[in-house]
Amino acid sequence: MKKRGNDNAMGARALSLFLSTRGISQVELALALKLSKASVCRWVSGDRAIASWQLPRIAEILGLSPDEKSLLYNAATPKAFAFREGSLDELEVAYTPSEYF
Repeated sequence: MKKRGNDNAMGARALSLFLSTRGISQVELALALKLSKASVCRWVSGDRAIASWQLPRIAEILGLSPDEKSLLYNAATPKAFAFREGSLDELEVAYTPSEYF
């Protein structure tokens, strides 16, 4: 089993953040994608990379803005893009818990 310190960690962190801020569970995302809950769980835990062909559908389901979509794509495909880790930190600050809970 892979650890969170790998290339999948940034995609996992971004997906987890977007799921929580949208109030969408892993089960709901899995159902919408017609995948097993285990597949989505592995993405969120960082055990597996998010399938790049699934990214457009994930962004659509989560209702991501163009900037958020770009952030998810960059985080989920770090070898294909120059991703700044700080940009995800900035997004997390923008989504303060008081706005959603």
